[in-house]
Amino acid sequence: MKRTWIIMAFLVSFGVAAAQDEDSTRVERQINIEKEYTPEIKDVKRKDIEYKVEEFSVRPSNLIYSNYALPIDPQTPFSPLEAERQSVVRLKAAKTGYADLGIGFNMNWRAEGYYKILNTDDDILDVHLDHLGTYWGKKDPKAFIRTGVNFDYKHNFGKEHQLYANVMYRNRYYSYYGDDDLDWDTLKALDFQQFQCRHTLNMNVGAQSVKSINDWDYKANIGYRLDDLQFDEIAENHIFGGLTGYKTLGKHQVELKIHFDGYVYGSVGNVMKHSNNAFVEVSPYYNFNTSFMDLRVGARILMTCLRGQAFNAMPDVTATLHPHKMVRLTFAAVGDYRCNSVATMMDMNPYYVFNDTLKDTYTPADFRLALTVTPVSGLTLNAMAQYAFHKNEVNFFNAFGSDINGLYETRYFNAMYIDANHLSVGLTARYMLKERYAFTADFVWNKWFTEENEVIWNKPECELHVGMEFMPIDDLRFDINYYLATGRKYCDVKSYSPEIAGDGLTLKDVSSKMADIHDLNIGGSYLIKKLVTVYARANNILGSIKDIRWQRWNGYDNLGFNMTFGVKIAF
Repeated sequence: MKRTWIIMAFLVSFGVAAAQDEDSTRVERQINIEKEYTPEIKDVKRKDIEYKVEEFSVRPSNLIYSNYALPIDPQTPFSPLEAERQSVVRLKAAKTGYADLGIGFNMNWRAEGYYKILNTDDDILDVHLDHLGTYWGKKDPKAFIRTGVNFDYKHNFGKEHQLYANVMYRNRYYSYYGDDDLDWDTLKALDFQQFQCRHTLNMNVGAQSVKSINDWDYKANIGYRLDDLQFDEIAENHIFGGLTGYKTLGKHQVELKIHFDGYVYGSVGNVMKHSNNAFVEVSPYYNFNTSFMDLRVGARILMTCLRGQAFNAMPDVTATLHPHKMVRLTFAAVGDYRCNSVATMMDMNPYYVFNDTLKDTYTPADFRLALTVTPVSGLTLNAMAQYAFHKNEVNFFNAFGSDINGLYETRYFNAMYIDANHLSVGLTARYMLKERYAFTADFVWNKWFTEENEVIWNKPECELHVGMEFMPIDDLRFDINYYLATGRKYCDVKSYSPEIAGDGLTLKDVSSKMADIHDLNIGGSYLIKKLVTVYARANNILGSIKDIRWQRWNGYDNLGFNMTFGVKIAF
């Protein structure tokens, strides 16, 4: 009995001491938190890449979040850093804003800025400015200049709703240069098609719920976008909007999306007058999540007028099985309907000239399968396979004509629409080591099948993307990125001409091989006193070697080897 009282007295005294310690001392622990990798099956296509400043929202807490547990983010699994983009390593979180100034060769320059004009509990207003350019002189006529300004506004009203608005303007100017021996004065003497100036104005306003209202959530928006091609005198007016509603029922959720798009073109001749378009999309969904499976079942029902099929239906089903915490299996059966407007066509190929009627691309069936494994901490492996059928897939080829001296190849592209089957297989690996070293590797193989065994020009058969980002010491960061693309082909204009080769040719018969892409980029940055970052970047290093110099599009050399040095200041 005496022993029992001694134990009880000891426990009481320990509890009192702990309570006093809790009142007088705060225990802090440094915990490095990494987000769990969730596989996302995306379309395999190359996109422009730019590292953006990321601002982290850190609320008061005794957890110290690691700034180094950031994986390389190339936007899509199979996309390189484009040679014509002077991208830099991201800056740590800015307080109110930042400024970025850089210059390099061949005559590269960049200026970027961000500032929070208003930042309260209910209102946020910020502005983002960017300017990027490169000019290679009269004897090597290459120019690329981009200027943009973006305003974002958010307003919280009540505790459940948020109003948001965005206004963006961007101007892109570039030359229609090629691989012929032409100087700048000769290009200027040619017709307007040797240059392009594209103005884009986008305005969007909407509202969304930030807190469920009787288990209901919503998001609504309406917007307007203008794309104006100054030298081609083509203006695209795009009006869009939509409403999405969610209803949560325990582990279940129902969702309904309604979306509309309308495209109207100005007076630009008989061809573009027939390209006006409008469609409405209705998409119901059902979501169900358990510890073993995440299921999303839905469909996209799209009705069009003015252009394309009047009625289109596409599945939208995704099932993810996770029988083990280290294994995930995902299956998806989806579809797509892409309106090939002025803006989308120019995004795909900036050298496209609108001298034919636009057609929409319809994908009634797209099947995807992915297996994701995380065998050890920090390592993620993903294998994927995809099969899709595309109706009116866009196929770009160089236009051609003739003069008194015979056939000649022009410097721009026309579009051919082909029904095609697309098969792709890919492997992806991501590895994070000690929060200072991040490795990534992506490989994909593409195969296109058509009725006549035709070729989808300018698209690669195999793509490899490898990169590494590492921090040897605090605030010093390096990255290296390499992209390889093989199996690209282009239309041999002389063979394609019936005047020379005769009728009955298929696209395979007139295809010629393009040079492989070898795109190597290296960059580094150093953060000084948490506010100033100095950086240097070399893009398309292998482009300086004549034997492996490559073209992004047939007849259009990339901008080649370039370097940029700069400084970023956060405030």
